[in-house]
Amino acid sequence: MSWNGTVRCSHCYKLGHNKATCPELKKQIEENPEGYEARRERRKAARRAESVKNRRCSYCDGDARGGKTNHNRRGCKLRKADMAEFARRNLEWRTKLIEAFKEVGLGPGTLLEVPYHRNRWNVEDSPIIGRELYLVEDIMWQRMTHRLQGHEEDHSESRISYAKQQRDTVVARLVGLEGFPENFSEIDYWHSNNHQIGAQHRLDVVRLGITDLIGGQNEEGRISDGYAWQSPEKFKIKLVSPTSAAAVQASVPKDYLDLLVNSQAEYELNFDKEGFRRVDYKHEELERESI
Repeated sequence: MSWNGTVRCSHCYKLGHNKATCPELKKQIEENPEGYEARRERRKAARRAESVKNRRCSYCDGDARGGKTNHNRRGCKLRKADMAEFARRNLEWRTKLIEAFKEVGLGPGTLLEVPYHRNRWNVEDSPIIGRELYLVEDIMWQRMTHRLQGHEEDHSESRISYAKQQRDTVVARLVGLEGFPENFSEIDYWHSNNHQIGAQHRLDVVRLGITDLIGGQNEEGRISDGYAWQSPEKFKIKLVSPTSAAAVQASVPKDYLDLLVNSQAEYELNFDKEGFRRVDYKHEELERESI
């Protein structure tokens, strides 16, 4: 590349093309098929063919749905089908989620009551020693996808825990404490120092249990904390004072129903650290031999 931005061929030294597209080199190879440049091009073509033959797709290689190895991630038909299915389900789910939040009044201005347990790692056997009041300031809409609802194709651990980055999406500020003992700082030093009035936190949307669009409850009505099933009377966050439907709608990003697939979504569809796919969407119309 010369100083003025024009490419120069390293074979004929003319401007406007490179060696790979050099017409003089092409003519030379055609006229002398046994010459050095012709043999060199054949060796390069053989290496490319061998590379394509042994190419392994980092997305579908080993996939039980029929993943092949003679392509890369960019050209993977299974990946494109997964992304399209993700977008379709996400659009349908997000449209319903907005209406559900508007119906219950969950958005900026909502007042929430969060129970606090003596032992936060064993809620079921731990007494509630106080309650925190939070004022919702924002909803991290873009982090929430239909994966929060769970589905049969999701065979990963996140079917119970639902990726933490999707769960902790209610941004709220601590505005009050109720029922805490006077010696609370001695009982829980870390909490008393890091949960001061005015502190901002992200709350678990699953714990609200406000709609069947958000999973986290089993057949017995218990709520998942990501590790175990907890009783709702101890674990559930209560909605004390709802906000208006208009306030909820105003908090929804303009591109929420347009930006349906992002890098995080693709990561969740890809293999996890143990090598297991998190989600296997079913594509009946996709022929395995064509993937």
